[in-house]
Amino acid sequence: SVLPSEASIGPASTFSRTNESMTSWRAVAIGYLGFRFDCSSIGISPDDTCYGYLHHSTTGASGHPASILDYANNRTGAAISTP
Repeated sequence: SVLPSEASIGPASTFSRTNESMTSWRAVAIGYLGFRFDCSSIGISPDDTCYGYLHHSTTGASGHPASILDYANNRTGAAISTP
């Protein structure tokens, strides 16, 4: 779903591996998309999960074209909040 400002992304968040939940991005939208990733990819303990967000915009009824405006992640494994 499109996350608002000040949303927390962390261990208590719900994540989906399918694009079925992406319908809210198909129309014109500007917001945040939370993600998690294996911290071992950036040299942190392989047992840790890191969290981040993508600031994203879509246009048109189909969601295309889409743009990444910016992104951030927390490399400590703690939750991160959107600005």
